Amino acid sequence: MVKWQKKITRAPNNKIENQNILCYNRNAAKEAVIGSIEHVCYFFIYATKLHEKINITHKLYFFLYLCVFKIFSWLMYKRFFKRPADIFFSFGGLLITSPVILPLLLFVCLKTKENPFFLQKRPGLHEKLFTLIKMRTMKSIYNPEGNLLPDRDRQTRWGKVIRDLSIDEVPQLINVLKGDMSLIGPRPLLPEYLPLYSGHQRKRHSVRPGITGWAQINGRNSISWQQKFDLDVWYVDHLTFKTDMQIFFQTIRKVLKKEAINRSTEVTMPKFDGTN
Repeated sequence: MVKWQKKITRAPNNKIENQNILCYNRNAAKEAVIGSIEHVCYFFIYATKLHEKINITHKLYFFLYLCVFKIFSWLMYKRFFKRPADIFFSFGGLLITSPVILPLLLFVCLKTKENPFFLQKRPGLHEKLFTLIKMRTMKSIYNPEGNLLPDRDRQTRWGKVIRDLSIDEVPQLINVLKGDMSLIGPRPLLPEYLPLYSGHQRKRHSVRPGITGWAQINGRNSISWQQKFDLDVWYVDHLTFKTDMQIFFQTIRKVLKKEAINRSTEVTMPKFDGTN
């Protein structure tokens, strides 16, 4: 109990009386908070130390503690910290890379005589379509029938370097700022794949798509579509701060080592047909 340290028998005016009441309330609140913290600490010590001899009780307390901690940390990061982190780091990334990206965009524009940005509709969170922004790495060359030539025929040497270094992905930081994407998540695929998804595969759209993801550090274009979808769904089920940090640092390592960029005979992956 909080004891009244200074008792005023006769207040000459309301001002002094109010100040002492305010002082009392602050001290009471402070001691109440400290008391609550002490109770939590005593409970934890009691549950983990004093009950070590009672093995079942000890394990139960420890299990409940882990469950609460894991659920709390998962919800806090996914719902409250991931989006602000995306905004902060994408804005910083655009500022840091702008001295390199802006001259490179001008170079691409002069080389292709086209918009240096490659714009394409992709499904995002809850399958809502958005405009994906990438740096152009191929020329728009058509056959006599008016159809685009295969990717390997339109790929340029400078475009291959840009793709190998993943520089073409940098403009997607704009998508992250807009809220269409996250820094880390399943890669956004073509809208034409949506009717081909199974219920399990469709789960990948329950989070924002990312610039890099769990599938990208575990094979990228060198694995099958089924493997890629399984990795995407695994990420959705295990989305934590620790997982995102692991993906982030693994992505940097793989980009520098140029690991698992593309299949040996394809510039990009073959299209998904629902069975491959």
